[in-house]
Amino acid sequence: MKFFNRLSISWLMLMLFLQLSTINSLHNGITVSSRDLGTPQFNHLAIHKDMGIVFIGAVNGLYKLTPDLQLLSNVETPSGVDDLMNYNQVLVIDYEGNQLIACESSHSYTCAIYDFIANSSAFTRTKQNKIKSFSQKDGANASSISFIGKTNIGQDGDKISDLFLASAHYNDRAVLDPLIKVITFKNNFNTKTKFRNEYIKDRFSGKYVHGFNSGIYNYFLTAERSSREQTDLNISKLIRICYNSDDEVDFWQGYTEIPIECKYDNEQPFKVVEAAHVGKPGLELQRLLNIGRDDDVLFAVFSKSQTIEITSNKPSHHSALCIYTLKAIDEKFTENIQNCFNGSGYYGSVPEFEILECEKNYEKIGLNFCSSKKGGLIYGDLSLTASPVITLNTLLTAITTKPDGNYNDVFVGTNTGHLKKIMVSNTSNANEIGDLPIDEGSPVNPDL
Repeated sequence: MKFFNRLSISWLMLMLFLQLSTINSLHNGITVSSRDLGTPQFNHLAIHKDMGIVFIGAVNGLYKLTPDLQLLSNVETPSGVDDLMNYNQVLVIDYEGNQLIACESSHSYTCAIYDFIANSSAFTRTKQNKIKSFSQKDGANASSISFIGKTNIGQDGDKISDLFLASAHYNDRAVLDPLIKVITFKNNFNTKTKFRNEYIKDRFSGKYVHGFNSGIYNYFLTAERSSREQTDLNISKLIRICYNSDDEVDFWQGYTEIPIECKYDNEQPFKVVEAAHVGKPGLELQRLLNIGRDDDVLFAVFSKSQTIEITSNKPSHHSALCIYTLKAIDEKFTENIQNCFNGSGYYGSVPEFEILECEKNYEKIGLNFCSSKKGGLIYGDLSLTASPVITLNTLLTAITTKPDGNYNDVFVGTNTGHLKKIMVSNTSNANEIGDLPIDEGSPVNPDL
C-alpha cells in the first residue's frame, strides 16, 4: 500500500465505489452485491473540479456525495415500467451554469438539469426534457459518452451550451442505431439538435470509448469492426468535429475520422482502444514533447484483438499505454484532410450522403482548418500512431492520470478488479510501481 500514500483516502474509497460488481446502497451502511441483483448498479461518475462534490449515476437513481464520500442526497429515477431498469447514460457537470445534466435510458433519453450547492443536502431538479434518440430496451448493452463543449452568450444574454452525446446500443453481432448528437440548450433547457447520425449509421459498427473538447475541436474515440462481417472489434478511430458553426451541414463538412494505433515498429499493433483520459503533462513530458503545462495530452490504453472463434468485444489479455499530444493529433487530421483535397481517399457528400472518391480541389489548409464547402465527411486512412510507453499482460479497462512534478502518475483499472499505478517518466518508458486488488474477478468501470 506504500505506493498509494500520495492518494487521498477518499480517492481510494472512490475506486472501491466504481466497481461494477460491488454495490453500496448508501443507506444505513447496507452492502448489496450486484451478483444478488443480477445487474450492474453504478454507470457514470462526475466530480466537481473545484468543490470536490461527487455525483454518481446509477440504475434507477442519482447520488450526491461530499469529497470524503458522505451521502448528501439521492434521487430515484425509476423507469416507470415494472422490471425495467433505468440506466444512467449521461452525467456531466455544466460549470458555467453550475448545474448537473443527467439522462436516463428509458423513454428515449429523459434528461434533467439539477442545481447543486456545495454542502447542501438538496438534489433539486429544475428542468426536464426528452432528447429523442433510439428506443433503448436494454440500457446495460450500450456504450455512451458525453461532455460539455464551450458555453457562449446569446443575444438575449442567456448562456448557451452544447452537450455532445455519442451512444450505441449493441449485441454480440450488431450495433443498433449509433448516435452522435450535439444538443444546444439554454438556461431554460430548450434544446435544438444541431448534429445527427443519419449519415454514419450504415458505416459504424462498434462502441464509443471516450469524448472530449480541446480548442476549437471536439473528439470522439471509438473501437470498431473493420466490416460488418467481422466478429470482433479490430480497429480504433478518432473522430473530430469542428465547433465554429450553428449550421448542421457545416458540422458535417467538418467531420473527419482517422485510424489510431499503439504499436512498436515491425510488430503487431495494439489496435483496440479500451479506455482513455485527457490530462496535463508533467515536466518531463513537457520537455520531451515540446509542449506547455496547460497543453492537453491524450493517454489511451489499447489491446490486441483476437480473431479465432470468439464473439465480439472480446480483446486479448495484453495491453499497452500510448500517449498522444493534441498537436500531433491535429497534425495527423490536417495530413488526412489535405490528402483528400489532393485527390486520395474517400469522403461522404452532404446532405445526400454518397461515398465518393476524393477529388483534387487545390485547397491548402492549416492546423485550424474546420470545414470546406467543397468537402464532406472525410474518411482518412493515414493512421495516428505512437509507440507504447509500457505493455502489461492484463486487459486494462480504465485509466486516469495526473501530473506529479517531473513525472505523470497513471492509474489503470483491469478486467480482474485491480488498480495499478504507473509512473511515466518519458515518452518511451514507464514503470508499474504498485498493484491494489479492489474486487477480484470484476472489471473496473471505465468512468474513473
